Amino acid sequence: MVDPNRLPNRAFLKKETHSLFRSDFRSLIRKAFRCAFPSRPFQDNWHIESIGYHLQMVAEGKLSRLMISVPPRSLKSFITSVVLPLFIIGNDPTKTVLVISHSLDLATKLSNQFRQLISHPEIQEIFPAFSGALSKDSEREITTLQGGGRIAASVDSNVTGRGGDIIIIDDPLDASDADNELACNNVNKWLDETLSTRTNDPATTPIVLVMQRLSIFDPVAHLAEQEDWTQLSFPAIATRNEKILIGDALYHERAAGDLLHPDRYPRTYLDTQRKKMGARAFEAQFQQNPVPDGGGIIDLSKFRRYRELPKLCDLRFYSIDAASGSDSGSYSVIMGFRIVDGKLYLTNVARKRYTFPELCRLVHSTCTKFRPDHLVIERASNGYALIQHLNEKLEGTHFCEQYPYFVQGINPHVSKIVRMEQALVAIEEGKVLLPENADWLSALESELRAFPNGRYDDQADALSQAVKFFTWYMQQPFAEERKRGFQHPR
Repeated sequence: MVDPNRLPNRAFLKKETHSLFRSDFRSLIRKAFRCAFPSRPFQDNWHIESIGYHLQMVAEGKLSRLMISVPPRSLKSFITSVVLPLFIIGNDPTKTVLVISHSLDLATKLSNQFRQLISHPEIQEIFPAFSGALSKDSEREITTLQGGGRIAASVDSNVTGRGGDIIIIDDPLDASDADNELACNNVNKWLDETLSTRTNDPATTPIVLVMQRLSIFDPVAHLAEQEDWTQLSFPAIATRNEKILIGDALYHERAAGDLLHPDRYPRTYLDTQRKKMGARAFEAQFQQNPVPDGGGIIDLSKFRRYRELPKLCDLRFYSIDAASGSDSGSYSVIMGFRIVDGKLYLTNVARKRYTFPELCRLVHSTCTKFRPDHLVIERASNGYALIQHLNEKLEGTHFCEQYPYFVQGINPHVSKIVRMEQALVAIEEGKVLLPENADWLSALESELRAFPNGRYDDQADALSQAVKFFTWYMQQPFAEERKRGFQHPR
């Protein structure tokens, strides 16, 4: 028989449970869902763990820029635009959360979900700030007695005089505008010129962008070019092996071909959606892989992947694509490579709109720090000047003494497309390897998928150039060439 005196006190258990909901965002997601949708089962999954973990870091001020790209109907708006403001304002009623949607209808819908949730008795027990009277309670604005609250607005709406301690941008682009570059540019312009000035503290205010990918011109692509964002991109069908952070030093390992959420998105459903939507729309919205018309000559599945670099290598070199100038709109790219046992490993990528002096300093410091065997530079635009600068700067150094042809200038005799088609031979033979995970990998893959009609092709150019050098190198008598230095490949 159970001794009732040894049972935990119910009031104590409730207090501990409420404390858990106030401190652990992922636990609150599950509780809020049960309160908001009591008749629906909660379909838990690892991607919810990952999204919840990263959003908690936003709430705690540990993460200032977060992008979340997931398929439609994956609870992204409920978690981000409803439960996250609940968590933030409930814990600190002086905080204001500004939530932006593509239309007033959507903004109002999400605001009403929030209002209904904070009126739930169990939520009010957890967060007493919502249990009493509110200073303001309208369809699109809720204000606490302490001055904080949630403000809902739409793209292009007047937010003058409004600001947020945290800004959430939820589906800022309507799916019907996916192929409308002008509409994309108008949204991006509003985000740049209007919303960016609505941060209560410009230096620290976190911004969260959550949406399904729609276009190579969408806000994900646009904002990622401006500053560093932590990006969570979860395709419905995994395209490569990867490790996804879901907690402190905890990872979910996902293999190529794995479904994101088999119970919610079974293979039969995804196959049907692909037929209904068409491959291009499906790739964007479900696979987070938007490509332009005419893009897609590069099949990323043809690249082999590596988890760890071999410790020894035969040759290390950098492939450099120098932009015509910082005002040209194009990027300069520095890609690091290793040749190991007849395979080409891409190890790192630096991509930025450098001024020419900045590019020169970076390349020189890269040589000094990492001591590569060669630099491979295209003889075009600023490449000519960079080659001349390096030859003068490195004259008499150990680089030129060890390898008389340390700087390899490559002439682009054929078009970008032809160069990439030539590189695809080695790629499809499994000789070119990309890492399974890297901070720069997503941007590279997006550009390669869109080639040749994407907005940018600088990384694709640097890659095809590297493969050309690698192919030439593998055709040389290795021992003899190492002794006398290399002649540049023609």
